[in-house]
This record gives sequence, C-alpha cells and structure tokens, in this order.
Amino acid sequence: MGGQVGFEVTQSDFQNSTIITDNRNQFFLTAGLFHRAPCCGGWDLGVVFDWLHDDFYQEFDLGQIRGEIGYWFDGCNELGCDFAIGLRNDNTADQFTPIGARTYDVIDQYFFFWRHRLACRGDIRFGGGFTSNSGGLVGADFNVPIAKSWAIEGGFDYLISDRRTDSISNETWNIGINLVWYPGGTARCACLPYRPFLGVADNGSFMVTRHGTLPQ
Repeated sequence: MGGQVGFEVTQSDFQNSTIITDNRNQFFLTAGLFHRAPCCGGWDLGVVFDWLHDDFYQEFDLGQIRGEIGYWFDGCNELGCDFAIGLRNDNTADQFTPIGARTYDVIDQYFFFWRHRLACRGDIRFGGGFTSNSGGLVGADFNVPIAKSWAIEGGFDYLISDRRTDSISNETWNIGINLVWYPGGTARCACLPYRPFLGVADNGSFMVTRHGTLPQ
C-alpha cells in the first residue's frame, strides 16, 4: 500500500463584468491510499478524499470520496472504473439575484475506462459513464514522457446534459494540458509502486452543481 497527498490552486475569471468584479480562486486538496499492480499485470485500486474551497462572488466548501479500481490483463491494457461520491453540500446566500440562497452539491460520477500503456512508458485512457443528475459522461487523459525527467500530461472531461432546454447551464466540462517535471529522472518509470495513483482533484474529477431556493 502507498499513500499520497496533493494540493492545487487555480485562479480564473480575470476579465471582470459589470456585476462580478472578483477573480475566481479554487483550492483543491486530495489525500488517500492506493495499491499499484506490478508491470506484469494485476489489480490497481485506490481511494482518496477530495476537498474544494471555491471563492468567487460566493464562497463554499465541498467534499467527496473518489476511487478507482482496474485490472491490467497483460501489462499493456487495463479495464476499470472510477467513481466520485459527494459527502456534503453547502448553502450560501445569493447577493446578486432575488433567489434567497443557493445549495451547492457534488455531482456523483461513475466512469468506465480502457487504459493502454505506451511504448515510451506513458499511457492513454478513454472512457464514458453517467452521473447522479442523469447526464452522460465522456473523457480521456494521457501521460507521455518526452525526456528522462519531463512529461506532458493532459485530458478532458465532459458532462452531457440530458435536459432539452437550458442545456448549456447544466453541462460541465474541463480540459487541461501540463508540462510536468519528475525529480530524480523518473518520468519513464511507469512501474514505480509508490508513484501517486490518482491525480489531485480538478474541475473534471470534482464536478459541482447548484440549486436555487426561494426566500421563506
């Protein structure tokens, strides 16, 4: 068994509007346990706790449990599933609309995937699934080493709304690409048993929805 802990900060919405003048700051914390399969094949599994603090024109805090289980058939191909389940919601007063308050909820996710290990010791993954709000879910990610200590990582997630009206406000998506430095020159060491298993939460693995409530 191995353990992992990670922290991520994002800042967005640099262009202010006439209504909202704040930038958006998000803080993600991920911590948990995992077991990696040996390179010849076997079971991968891990579970983490994710925490999100979102500071925009409103502030709220949410938590979820996220996990993954998969089986490597031949050291090169894996079938598995991910899940993310919310633990708590947050009620926040709305200062810009006549709605009395908004409840922020985690969107539970269930994602089934196929992962292929590349000759360069990186990997690529594709999959799809569903969410607790009846939306469809598709996504992909990759890790491609480009040198002994450097790799390019990226991916996307897209929640497809099942609502025929106002579908834009009910869909969720996330896309990103990163240049990653591995201390000690381990970018191509895909079989390290204690390499972090699940990435730090982001807006793709930690999806949020909100609901308005009328004042009493």
